[in-house]
Amino acid sequence: MQEVDALLADMGGDAGSTEHGEVLARVGSWPQSSWDALARAAIETPADGDLLWLLGLHALQCGNPTEAVELLCQAIAYCPQHALAQTALGQAMAALDLPAAAIECFALAITRNSDLGEPFFYRGNALYQLGRWEAAIDDYRQAISRRPALMQAHNNLGLALTRLGHHPLAVESLSRAVELDPDRTEPHCNLGVALYGAGRLREAVGSYDRALALEPQYAEAANNRGNALWDLGYEDPERRVAALESYDLAIASKPDYEEAYWNKALALLQTGNYAQGWALYEWRWKRRAFAPIFRKFDCPLWLGQEPLQNKTIVLHGEQGLGDSLQFCRYAALVQELGARVVLEVDSSLVALLGSLQGPEEVIARGAALPPADFHCPMLSLPLAFHTDLSNIPLTSAYLTPKPARLMHWRQLLGPKRSPRVGLVWSGDPAHRNDHNRSLPLKTLLAYLPRGYEYISLQKEVRESDRADLRARPDIRDMGHALTDFSETAAACREMDLLITVDTSFAHLSGALGKPTWILLSAPSDWRWLLDREDSPWYDSARLFRQHTPGDWHTPLTRMARALKTDWLLAEP
Repeated sequence: MQEVDALLADMGGDAGSTEHGEVLARVGSWPQSSWDALARAAIETPADGDLLWLLGLHALQCGNPTEAVELLCQAIAYCPQHALAQTALGQAMAALDLPAAAIECFALAITRNSDLGEPFFYRGNALYQLGRWEAAIDDYRQAISRRPALMQAHNNLGLALTRLGHHPLAVESLSRAVELDPDRTEPHCNLGVALYGAGRLREAVGSYDRALALEPQYAEAANNRGNALWDLGYEDPERRVAALESYDLAIASKPDYEEAYWNKALALLQTGNYAQGWALYEWRWKRRAFAPIFRKFDCPLWLGQEPLQNKTIVLHGEQGLGDSLQFCRYAALVQELGARVVLEVDSSLVALLGSLQGPEEVIARGAALPPADFHCPMLSLPLAFHTDLSNIPLTSAYLTPKPARLMHWRQLLGPKRSPRVGLVWSGDPAHRNDHNRSLPLKTLLAYLPRGYEYISLQKEVRESDRADLRARPDIRDMGHALTDFSETAAACREMDLLITVDTSFAHLSGALGKPTWILLSAPSDWRWLLDREDSPWYDSARLFRQHTPGDWHTPLTRMARALKTDWLLAEP
């Protein structure tokens, strides 16, 4: 019991005046004989809150959070002001995956002794687990103000800031975490993630390299390093080779690491290596990000092996609207195998896809499905049909607007005064890459030559773009009339050309066979491949790429030159 007496003496008799972590560090070295003696003492003195608290800590350290909760609750019953017992109880609740209960315990610990830093830190962790990142940030900052050397608080603050996209602030926090403990691998890797988010790709690679130097089998660092190297491929194609090697290292280090398979799949698809890429793309269903859209069907998955003659198969959309528009073309191939095809898509696409060759029935997602023999997600269809760059199906027009809608838009737009160019300059703000793929209207307007009738088909005009749109009465704003994709298709069909960033409009216009100029950020999405100005998926598409991230001047200058010299102005 000498250890107990010494510990309590160092605390000045008040178990609430020392940090939880300091206590754990000391008791962690106690021999089992001391714990046995402590248990006997607790039996002899059952109302001693300190003894019960220490036994609760021991249970927690031994991986028995349920027993810890019982002992710590007893300790708090005898010593209601015991801040460290409240902190330990919160830890036990967190270990039982009860973050809301843990938050209450840490709040009580803070009430008992607001000078302690660790209750703020642990509460921040529980808030982070619940996705309450702003609140977690506040608590991490409170912890740091009390415990400036608490490395993990700086690290976790950086993680929360990264979650909210505050990458420069995250870099500051994680750099401090690395300074405090340069031999820990996680802060180096997390710093790399923040640097990557801030667009500082070379520095991100350096951070991942340092993490891997400390732990050569650190799969997460190898995977993240691959992402940064891949995006640096615009500087040097050899970096893409190194990226694939980095993904392979991640997979070798952690053979069930779904993120590494996913990222390698995207890289292979972007290089046009469809044979390997489609197979690895199936790993998407193992990713946590895909859990909300993963679905269980009463019928088996079809990936091209079973015969479909006289069978019913449900082809279902799984990701964005653009994906459904791009891959619904495979319905015709499935029908040719003798199947009855049921296509399930977002409700906004149902009317338009009624013109698609192949489906016997098009159903809105959420509606009752008919009995089926098989199902297949749309983005698994290229794998089922062994798609490569030479056999992509239906690369010209495969969607047709309804005649009534076309007539409506012809009347709505009126007589054509000059070649019509539809404009779409931004996508869904919630898209994770929207800050790169969308551009301000003001930027686009500076490159549009005269001589065209410009039509805004931007359905949602952002507040930052509204004044610029109002200042250009020569640009007709028709976004308000685009109520669904059937309307949008009819509007696109009435354009001579659509100029768009990488959104579902690009796929819609390409599926209609309309001339479509796509402005691509760097790095671009995998489906547009690398360095090409055309697309094997859409005969009518022309790609205008950034070659340096953030540089819209180069592709927009090429676009403006093409408008002036290559295209419609040459027509009578």
